[in-house]
Amino acid sequence: MNQPITEERISSFVESKTYLDASRLRENITLQLFLKTDTQSHERIKRARNLDRYDLSRTTSSSGTVCVVAPELAQCVEDALGLARSLASRGWSVRLVTRLLPESLDEADRAALTVHFVRPLNSYASAISGRGPVLCFGPEVAAGLVLGGHKCICCVAEKDEEQLRDGALYIPDFLIGDAGVSGRNIFPLDLDVVEKLLCAKTRALPRPPRVPTVSACLIVRDEEGVVEECLESLVPFADETIVNDTGSLDRTPEIAMAYGARVIRTKWPDDFSKARNDALSQARCSYVLTIDADERLVSETVSEAKTRLTDGSEAWHVSIRNETRGNETSITIVRLFRNRLHHRYSGRIHEQIVHTIKGTVASSPLVARHVGYDPSHSAAKGKRQRNIDLLTKAISSDSVFAKGYLEYQAAVELLHLGNFYEGLEAMLKVVENTEKHAPFRPIAALHACNVLINQDRMDELLPLVMGLLEDYPGFAQVAVTAAGALLDSDRTDDAEAVLRSVDLEKEQVGLPKSDGADTYRLSLVWARIALNRGEKDLAYRHILKALEHKPDFAPAQSLLVDGWSERATEILSQVSPGTVRPAVLRCLLSGQEELALEIAHAAKDPGAEGEIHLAEKDYAQAAACFKRSSDEWDLIRAEILVESGLAGGEQVNTTTPSGPTGLVTRLLSGEPCGISELSMAGKVLGFLLDLGRDREVEKVLESLRPFGERAESMVAQVFQQRGKLDLAFERLQRVSDTPDYLPLKARLAYRLEKHAEAAAYYAALEALMPLGPEDSIYYVNSLVKCKLLDMAREAASQTFARYPWNSSAKRLAEILGVAHLAQ
Repeated sequence: MNQPITEERISSFVESKTYLDASRLRENITLQLFLKTDTQSHERIKRARNLDRYDLSRTTSSSGTVCVVAPELAQCVEDALGLARSLASRGWSVRLVTRLLPESLDEADRAALTVHFVRPLNSYASAISGRGPVLCFGPEVAAGLVLGGHKCICCVAEKDEEQLRDGALYIPDFLIGDAGVSGRNIFPLDLDVVEKLLCAKTRALPRPPRVPTVSACLIVRDEEGVVEECLESLVPFADETIVNDTGSLDRTPEIAMAYGARVIRTKWPDDFSKARNDALSQARCSYVLTIDADERLVSETVSEAKTRLTDGSEAWHVSIRNETRGNETSITIVRLFRNRLHHRYSGRIHEQIVHTIKGTVASSPLVARHVGYDPSHSAAKGKRQRNIDLLTKAISSDSVFAKGYLEYQAAVELLHLGNFYEGLEAMLKVVENTEKHAPFRPIAALHACNVLINQDRMDELLPLVMGLLEDYPGFAQVAVTAAGALLDSDRTDDAEAVLRSVDLEKEQVGLPKSDGADTYRLSLVWARIALNRGEKDLAYRHILKALEHKPDFAPAQSLLVDGWSERATEILSQVSPGTVRPAVLRCLLSGQEELALEIAHAAKDPGAEGEIHLAEKDYAQAAACFKRSSDEWDLIRAEILVESGLAGGEQVNTTTPSGPTGLVTRLLSGEPCGISELSMAGKVLGFLLDLGRDREVEKVLESLRPFGERAESMVAQVFQQRGKLDLAFERLQRVSDTPDYLPLKARLAYRLEKHAEAAAYYAALEALMPLGPEDSIYYVNSLVKCKLLDMAREAASQTFARYPWNSSAKRLAEILGVAHLAQ
């Protein structure tokens, strides 16, 4: 059972650096949009300059009601609390509006102050009622308050000077504090002055600008353990979040409400479009983003994406990034659009809206990462089988969508279920039978290519890819993927033939493409081809080109270190200051410690230098370096080294690094972490195993216990990655025998030579779906070891019939005397 949704748990989340960064980003985006869309800026400046001449000698009333807003973003909670106490002592009714309750808020404060705890997804303005004065902290917060119709006094400090420029200066009524800026009068932060400014009678605010706002709409059902991360990713982008719960039996609706979402409850209509439209009907903002619970917005893309909402388009394509079994693809779908009554979805499953949109559909920089086909996210609830059932209904009904599209989606579900045999057949059939202009055909082909690559079927891959490049000459993703696989199989000529068939000038909109497929990844493949041909100078030029596009591209840095170690320091210090960790790790792996240190120093990369000291087991120096890094994982590792006692001494400042607040402390004390911290907790566990800290490992395992099967499967994989197969197998005995966990159970049993268990697991899996080529071999071998020869012959014959290209299957068939049956 998972940790209950409590105020402490939400407070733990909002204490994290990740959340505070997202909140600051949210306020900064609002500020930039305010300035961009403000048509009353002249009046606003005129009004502010008049207020700067306010006569502090005027007689004013001495008390009233005041809201103190957002001190946590300005990192001055205690200062704000002191000011609030002073105002309360003078008779003011003080409302403290905050996302983060200060630790020093005692019972006396709670009696004197009214605390409004703002939910993570909600705005500060939404927590303020009435039109009394507002005292806020940080200029970026003032914009959102003024948009909500609130007059505000803004407390500013020296660190705010960068924000206090252009029109941002003139948004608040008054500025108080110690920042040094030109253009406005900054009143002293004196209690008497603050009181007079709070009581000042000012003219009405100019009409606020029409800043675009976004309603994020989700449909959910039993998404506990998944929806939290989705909601957290919406913090900087969405102005309201609407969750349509279609019958959850778990705590999904309670979780959504705890984060600040508006939850509606409807009966599941067996139709995704209707459920989606029910959520849309509740949207109150000017734009709508539809997102699934198993998707997360990429924070680096939200600022530009929201700014683009002012470009006049009717809708935008959003990139959905899928990573499945090590393969990453990106597709674009209309997910962001104006909130209009006629913008509604249709289609029972894999619903679409684009046909209802009349107007310009632009490309948004917004990216969402899809994690829904991770075993720990979807299998337990049977979502894949549900999807297949709905697709079967849609294919056989009068759907508005082409039968081919629905067959493609059914093939996707088979692949994600792990049924590669039938999934590949279905995907190849879609490619063969579908018009080349169908938008789903290229991604279907890419799925098929990935399966062929994973099964080492290069003879089938090559003609498929060459045919695809005739249809789609600009399909860089499929070319780079296939060429890399062909190089891994020592087929350099074929790899070059594939790349020479690509014409980047003919790239089509909508072709799936991962980052760098047409730039740095393409250059890397050309570099590998050149190296195979002995053309080292040409390879070097391609590597430099790859690094120019992506300085921290690990394969390019590794090739540079391997082939041109004498140039690596100079090149990496020029091309990629601060991003040389891949090169340093490669040096350490190849025993070039001096070169590693030279590269790290030249690039001024404390994180990379920390890796060197970590490898040397100089934990004090490693922690000191990691604490100077801006990388979150470095900060966490520094905290682990300090908290575990490995990095004691004067060399390390033992104050807590600014990683996710309290996570390491909670894990090392055995206290449960939040669901959104589970992935990071897995990394912490792995790091402690690497350090040999058994006591701390036990504490982390204790903290993960409330998360049940999801944590058990994660822990098993952490143990497996470190060669602790017995421990991994023991953990997997605690999870159910679902299609997602059975393969891992069976493979571990096989590697541990527990052949009876392996055979039983493989038999259970074969009853659900055809085994893959490698698992088929393991199954037959396990049956032979168990002396179940009749079953082994039957399984070998079936394997040979399915995978005749597999040399291992042929050998098994010959050994067992069933080759003639397969023929």
